Amino acid sequence: MKRVLLPLFAVVSLTACAGGPKGPTVIVLPGGGKSLEQFRADDSACREWAGRQPGTGSGEAAQRRYNDAYQQCMYSKGNEVPSAAPPAALTPPVPTPPSTPPGPGAPGAPPSSSFMTKMQRIQAELPAWIQRTGGQAQVAPLMQQLDQHIKAQNLQSAETVADQVLRLLDSN
Repeated sequence: MKRVLLPLFAVVSLTACAGGPKGPTVIVLPGGGKSLEQFRADDSACREWAGRQPGTGSGEAAQRRYNDAYQQCMYSKGNEVPSAAPPAALTPPVPTPPSTPPGPGAPGAPPSSSFMTKMQRIQAELPAWIQRTGGQAQVAPLMQQLDQHIKAQNLQSAETVADQVLRLLDSN
């Protein structure tokens, strides 16, 4: 029995060190009325849960599975997942005219890299800023606007609001 367990333990140990996802690469915002402590507790629990899901390993597909599990967990705990959309199989296809694709910032256009960088900075810095300044009431209306614009896929307006949030973060 010991001969079987030792090699199995070695394989499991080596697999755990294979360099899988280190954390989420997606944006999740605190749900309405959640304190920073509640959000951090949700984040910690969901990171752990996502890392334990089967099929995680290394590479892009593993990161995608990890992100999906993390977002599902955070959403189930009442947090906002701005980029979440209904599964494609459940939404009817939207006919698009054969003309030119939407320009940057237009509804339906993919987010620009500068917008994604701004959103990542907001996600990284906002919790500490709220804790340091106590300015949750000050930033909450901007975050609600940002969420509404993202859900409406109005990324140009969303980027304008993201700039306002970043100016607020930089001012204190």
